[in-house]
Amino acid sequence: MTKRYVNPIAAGCFLISLAVAVVAPDSQAVGLQITPRPWYRHYDRYEYGNDWRYGKPSDYDAYYNFKVGELSLAMTGRLAAQWSDNNNRAGSAGTKEEGWSLIPELTVGVNYPVSPYLNINFSVSAGYRYYFNSQAGENGFFVSGDSDVAAAETGATFILGEDHYITFHDRLTFESDTLATNTYANTDPDNTTAEAESWRNVASLTYARNLNPDWRTELMYAYEIRRSQEDDFEYQSFDKHSFDWNLWWQMLRNVETGPYFTFSRYIFDTGERNDRETYELGVTANIEDAFGLENLSLSINGGWEILNSDTNDFADDDDDGPTANFTIYYEPEGALGHRVRTSYRRNHEDPNPLVNYADELLLGYGIDIKATDDLIFTADVDWLDINESDQGEHYNLIRFWVTTTYWITPDTSCDVSYWFTEKYRSSNDYRKNTVEIGVTHRF
Repeated sequence: MTKRYVNPIAAGCFLISLAVAVVAPDSQAVGLQITPRPWYRHYDRYEYGNDWRYGKPSDYDAYYNFKVGELSLAMTGRLAAQWSDNNNRAGSAGTKEEGWSLIPELTVGVNYPVSPYLNINFSVSAGYRYYFNSQAGENGFFVSGDSDVAAAETGATFILGEDHYITFHDRLTFESDTLATNTYANTDPDNTTAEAESWRNVASLTYARNLNPDWRTELMYAYEIRRSQEDDFEYQSFDKHSFDWNLWWQMLRNVETGPYFTFSRYIFDTGERNDRETYELGVTANIEDAFGLENLSLSINGGWEILNSDTNDFADDDDDGPTANFTIYYEPEGALGHRVRTSYRRNHEDPNPLVNYADELLLGYGIDIKATDDLIFTADVDWLDINESDQGEHYNLIRFWVTTTYWITPDTSCDVSYWFTEKYRSSNDYRKNTVEIGVTHRF
């Protein structure tokens, strides 16, 4: 039975996010840098490809299209029609449902520079899905596809001096129809997908300091809450504490590298899953203009994870294992952009209660083709090899999507997209085709 209440913790964080938001100023003005950490790289592991949808709030550099004095405002609307032959929100379990839906979305961002050391900034994105045929699916709050969310973000950066600062960041999301759930948790027969909704809030506090011109360090604490809104997936609800440390060395003009250490503690809401602690130690590097090629960037990290979990009658595997990420992006002068990505990591959040974790190997490639100044073609393909611990399964998932975007005016674009997802070699395989036609306008 589906629960329709709103988690009070998540709702409270949402109201706080709506009330106030202060995020990082231009830290480059005082010689500081904020770089991605392995903890963040692991967060949205299925969000790949070109960010062609303006409705997504996840980028920190919002496009501000109104300006009144020092106040900047971004407002972007989107209207899309989508057809799917295997809808996550199907009303009857075990039956493949297909049909059309209409999806209006709105994203709002505000930016106000209080001082050279402080910016007031806030963004929120939300939408709605309406099904023309009630048998094809269930209308719902922003359930517009795999891994899409409604979100609000807030934060603060306090410049303590020319060489150190403290940042706070909070992101609240309402997640629907996630690819992770369809990968791990769909147990319906007849090649169908699963319904899932959950609240997730991630709050982090980071201290960063430049030790000298070539060395800098970062120390972060993060607290994450995830609450499933369906009884069937309640075992995915958890609280998580994380400590993350990075030491960066500017080895060359275009090469930054150093060790990192991460500690995480998962506390699950139900007794179905084992609470656990993970320790990860490794080395990471960011390289710009790699191999002497301008606009070729690489991001690499590799480490080893040590797992210490409680045990139950089903899952008792505490094997240690490697983690790694490799991303390369190349945009030569001209009309093409290339993205290559690969990672090997452990997923502790989504697998079913019969296993402690699942090892995920990701291989992916994407390309952008700029036919004209107003017409862009984008294509991406990802392949996942998923190996569950204990007595779990070993299976695969492939995902392919292609998009054509045409700018009617500098502020209005239309797009046509197709994506295909298939899970195979599993006891609960599924296949899904989706087509979407949308119009986006920046007011």
